[in-house]
Amino acid sequence: MMPGQFQMTFVESHLVHLRNFLTAIKEAGLTLNIAKCKFAQLQVPFVGYVVGNGNFFPNPAKTEAIAHMVLPQTKKDIRHALGVSLSIVIT
Repeated sequence: MMPGQFQMTFVESHLVHLRNFLTAIKEAGLTLNIAKCKFAQLQVPFVGYVVGNGNFFPNPAKTEAIAHMVLPQTKKDIRHALGVSLSIVIT
C-alpha cells in the first residue's frame, strides 16, 4: 500500500456496495420491502444454500428434513418423500 492511502474497512466497503446496489435498484424502477431486508450479513440463505465469504454450502435447515426422514413404506410415503426432496432442491 502506498503512503497516504488507507484500506477500506468491512463497514466502509459494505456501505459503498450497498449504495451502488440501491442506486441500481432505483434506476431500474424497482422497490424493496425494508421489512424483508437484512444488511451487513456475513452469510445469507439463497435457493437452498447458505452463501457468504466466498463459500456456499447446503442450508442445514433444508437438509435436516431429509436427515430425519423415515424410510417410506407405501406408494403414498414414496410420493411424499419425493415431494419433500424436490422442494428442497427447488427452493
